[in-house]
Amino acid sequence: MNGNILSGRIALISGVGPGLGSDIARLFAKHGADLLLTARSIDRLKAIAAELSESGVRCLIQQCDVSSVDACEAAVARTVAEFGRIDVLVNVAYASDGWHSLLETSQDMEDWHRAFDINVFGTMAMTRAAAKAMIAHERGTIVTVNSMLSAMNVPQRGGYQGSKAALATMTRTAALELAAHGIRVNGLHPGWMAGEPVEQAFVDIAARNGTTAEAERRKILDQIPLGYIPTTSEYARIALFLASDFSAPITGQCLHANGGQWLS
Repeated sequence: MNGNILSGRIALISGVGPGLGSDIARLFAKHGADLLLTARSIDRLKAIAAELSESGVRCLIQQCDVSSVDACEAAVARTVAEFGRIDVLVNVAYASDGWHSLLETSQDMEDWHRAFDINVFGTMAMTRAAAKAMIAHERGTIVTVNSMLSAMNVPQRGGYQGSKAALATMTRTAALELAAHGIRVNGLHPGWMAGEPVEQAFVDIAARNGTTAEAERRKILDQIPLGYIPTTSEYARIALFLASDFSAPITGQCLHANGGQWLS
């Protein structure tokens, strides 16, 4: 995909952390989109905004915890106030469940509640706010970053998997409900993602299993037919495809991208 395929588009990206969110922001800016970026860490936002300021696009930042409905609506309202509309929403913000089995969860299941608050209710609150703004122009694209684990089950991730499975269902439902307004809604479901969080996951898993991080990495690589763990920049290109007119006929889809580890 060459050229500025998002030229003139206004994009809101939630959950811009050091990995995928930042790579999506960089790629969208490269392809001409003006941006409003949100995250819980204002320092992280300032860093990526400073980097993108040299690209020639407009880039605004706003601190936002998507578990707050008011914060989601404020982010969308500012996007519309500053840019006049919103064309694209990419939901990246997420929460883990702490790698606890059902029997290891706290009595109040707080870690599972947090996963659902962010991954389901927070994501859908941001989606609802953006969709209401998009309806005025009868056009819009929403990309929700989900997970391979929405469909592929592994031990000790029940809360996270459950939240992502619920999000997949809600994504499809939103696509049906919003299609009449020219709004497309799709899910990007990555598998393992190369970067610091995954490396730390290998360390944590090794500690639980009494092995080494390299041994745990090898176990995963042996499950991936393409033989490598995809990078955040590769996943960002898929988000760009789903946000652009190249995917115009596609809505309500859960696009799994994982090197062949899980075939949907």
